[in-house]
Amino acid sequence: MGVSFPGRRYLIAGFTIFASITLLPAYGQSQDGHIEARFLLIPPDARGRALGEGGSVFSKGAISAYYNPALLVTSELFSGEFNYSDYAPDFVDGMSTKNIFISNNIDDMVFCALGYTRFDFSNGLDIPEYESESYDYSLGIWAAVSFDPHNSLGAGIKYIKRYHQSSYMGSDYVSSREGSSYAFDFGLLSRNHLPVTTLYNDTIYYPVLHKLFKVERDRGFSFGISLANVGKAMTFFEKDRADPIPRNFRFAAGYQAIDTEPVGLRLTLDATKLLIDVDDSFKEEWNEIVWSYGLEATFYYILHFRLGRLFDRDSYQRFNTVGFGIGPEWLSLDYSTILGDTDDWRWNRRAEEYSISIRCNISPNDLNL
Repeated sequence: MGVSFPGRRYLIAGFTIFASITLLPAYGQSQDGHIEARFLLIPPDARGRALGEGGSVFSKGAISAYYNPALLVTSELFSGEFNYSDYAPDFVDGMSTKNIFISNNIDDMVFCALGYTRFDFSNGLDIPEYESESYDYSLGIWAAVSFDPHNSLGAGIKYIKRYHQSSYMGSDYVSSREGSSYAFDFGLLSRNHLPVTTLYNDTIYYPVLHKLFKVERDRGFSFGISLANVGKAMTFFEKDRADPIPRNFRFAAGYQAIDTEPVGLRLTLDATKLLIDVDDSFKEEWNEIVWSYGLEATFYYILHFRLGRLFDRDSYQRFNTVGFGIGPEWLSLDYSTILGDTDDWRWNRRAEEYSISIRCNISPNDLNL
């Protein structure tokens, strides 16, 4: 997929310069360590959550815009996804995320996507006379260009909104506040390195199954880097105070270990780092990296089993994840949950979270079955 793009060297050089500027310690300091719109860091889909909130380099379709807009080159003719997730159900009551992403390819070279995410939350207080309405949302548009069969570049912009209103019944007291911002996302993707390291065969055991459900897998190693939520600070709690949004850097790597008709096996690694107050020592900055490890096994193209682990030394969050999916690429249902003991909140404040996703990724070949 993709065509030759003579300006790719300039695009890569521009991205490198932009990344260098973003990584400067003086850029975007927070006040008292507070960060607005943290919901932007919550992975939206069940598949990604099942892989330790990573696995992004192998993400396909519209939802890829969240992890790395360059991945939109996998969106085929049309891609759509709806996701629902609860958030920390046994730690804070009433939090959930809902989102919908759609994408399409304009031609063999250019791909685009739209996405809407809403984060609903309450303060967890069980007071009958107290009423509140609180939510965050983001609305984004992204585009990607494939400048050869294995490399792509993507970028996007999104609008971010926060709103909270509270009141007491029987009184005139009403408190409300809101804030807004905008942010940019950038990404690069490179795929199919050392394909000979993948164990594969082209033997077709079930021709009908192959015709209906066969997917193209990237062989060997794939790599991606992205910068997300690069934008202006948001004023929310106080009118004279602006706090940064969660600008972050992600490096992702994946290895397609097995690619056969009966079994496909992938190993994934994601490392994400907040780019806020990056003026500590190298050791402290390194300890703030969040590591996500994942394993994804696919059987006969339609059954998917996933395991993952998230390791966050800075916030003491360390937990295992598990999930499964059923269905081909063009229409599937995914589920994931976070494992662990809810009583051990110091190490896992998000135990028993679950996510559900319905997704499709339709290619021209699917319309000509």
